[in-house]
Amino acid sequence: MFKTPFPRYIKSHEGVSLYICTNFDPKNDFNGEEVIIFNYGLVCTNFHWEKQIPFFDQKGMKLLIYNYRGHLNSKGIDDVSKITFQSICSDLNTICEELGIHKAILFGHSMGVNVCLEFAKEFSERVAALVLIAGTIFPPEDVMYNSQRMNAIFPFISFFQKEFPEIYQFLWKTGSFNPLVRYFVHKDGFHKKETSKEFVEAYLVRAGKYPPELFVHLLKQMRNHDIIAHLDKINAPTLIVGGDEDKIIPFSVQRAISAKIPHSELYMIKDGSHAPQVDFPNSFNERAEFFLKKYLFS
Repeated sequence: MFKTPFPRYIKSHEGVSLYICTNFDPKNDFNGEEVIIFNYGLVCTNFHWEKQIPFFDQKGMKLLIYNYRGHLNSKGIDDVSKITFQSICSDLNTICEELGIHKAILFGHSMGVNVCLEFAKEFSERVAALVLIAGTIFPPEDVMYNSQRMNAIFPFISFFQKEFPEIYQFLWKTGSFNPLVRYFVHKDGFHKKETSKEFVEAYLVRAGKYPPELFVHLLKQMRNHDIIAHLDKINAPTLIVGGDEDKIIPFSVQRAISAKIPHSELYMIKDGSHAPQVDFPNSFNERAEFFLKKYLFS
């Protein structure tokens, strides 16, 4: 991750222990510079930022990695109902207060875009810039696969999880070992030639460590996220990125987001999937660096 990481725990206002890691010592190596904060997607991890973290670290940028409440090393999984975009953003604001971060550059992928937009709504004074990748401001089931068929599938998943929890948990935990699951996740979620099978398998293993109910709960959070009316109030420069081959969230959604955020730029990664920063990290990193230099470091 970092050559000289500074991991620690910070308590939220509710007393939830939140895991963070920085590439700087907040007490001795920080003068209030802008800090890049990475926000990952639905039941994902910072593994999806594995090509961005060393790139910006080597560029001398201050970086913060953290786990949402209820995720991995952070606590709070005992009450899934309290894992909301509002509580995640409140936690992140507490982290910023504790570390003295006054200006954050928020990177968000997929569901992480919801986190970034919610944070920009609630704590706009802390946001220096936004880099948003493959997110949606609409209910996922309305746009996924550019069709309405997910409207029939999502209720079934929710019903199955509620009525047959043991079977659902078994299928969830063993998904990484199922060749069909690996195949379809690789085919639909990534560029099959640019992103390796090993990456997809490692991602599924990590996802399988989450409680199975978290997936359904956070899908509902995305569905009910009321953010569209607030987008025109975002004043921070914003880079919106998507892949033209994204089967999960079509690129047209990125166009819609860009049309609603005043100071936004749209960047399409050719042949990019739902995770274009994983498929084509060099293209993404160079474009993100250019964007940040243009608006923040010129």
